[in-house]
Amino acid sequence: MKAIHNTDEKRRIEKFSFGLLGKNTWTNASSLNYAFSGLIGVWFSDHSFDGWNYHHEYEINSENYLELENNEELIDIINGFLIERGFDPYSPQDYDVWDEAETERIINQYRELAEEFREKIGVEVIVLKNDLEFGGKSFIVFNTNCIR
Repeated sequence: MKAIHNTDEKRRIEKFSFGLLGKNTWTNASSLNYAFSGLIGVWFSDHSFDGWNYHHEYEINSENYLELENNEELIDIINGFLIERGFDPYSPQDYDVWDEAETERIINQYRELAEEFREKIGVEVIVLKNDLEFGGKSFIVFNTNCIR
């Protein structure tokens, strides 16, 4: 699957790390479920879109993927996962998002939970057939070895 990583990074990323995920989504999301979606995997699109300075092309190789209709279907899965673990997925982001140290502290609390989510889903990639936020198709990669 050909995919574009839309980013502000000029250089093409050769090795993706889950430890760097989610900061943009986390600080812009209105609730925990949407914030959490940025931590679960590396996001790619089938096209370039405005708002990012660079658009790097990659190949995603996996036969172990889950295809969902759209973001709402993904959020339903995230909601169930968070509720099972005692979290309110609709809770607002209640902290100063401009405080980088506080943002990083909170994100780090959820990184282990994101790893658990990836394991529970049991696939290498989620394909959103219709990304309601950015249009087109999106790919959320859970296994970075699939990215070439």
